Amino acid sequence: MKKTPFRIRPAKKSDRASLALIYQACFSPPPYSEKWSLPAAQKRISQLLAQPDTQGWVVSVFNQPVGFAFLQAREGFSGAYGELMEAAIHPYFRKQGIGSALFKAVRVYQKRKKLKVVYTVAYRGMFEEFYKRTGFKPSKHSMVYVWK
Repeated sequence: MKKTPFRIRPAKKSDRASLALIYQACFSPPPYSEKWSLPAAQKRISQLLAQPDTQGWVVSVFNQPVGFAFLQAREGFSGAYGELMEAAIHPYFRKQGIGSALFKAVRVYQKRKKLKVVYTVAYRGMFEEFYKRTGFKPSKHSMVYVWK
């Protein structure tokens, strides 16, 4: 498969509309149980863009955003750490190395900011192998509990 030429840059407020469309396309189909409306997706992206302690990256193809990642840096009792709040590549652009390159940009930021650890919460199955391939490891220290 031929790789698509892409560019990674910092997220900006003017990306809101494009990122909301990507968010809606990525987080509405299974395995997710909700169907995101465009206004709800716009609100979520606006929240991420407005947080001062959150760094965002946008992947663009021919200046059109096709993916993003948002990481929130926090201070813990044993030092600074990061939470990967949201990450997504539009379904049409997956399996071309774009997500791996995006996570490399996040790793560079982690090292530059001296974040001891970066963690995220991800569904089992569909993206589990992708996270493992890009260097994430399942935590031995915590579990996710859910009320239904």
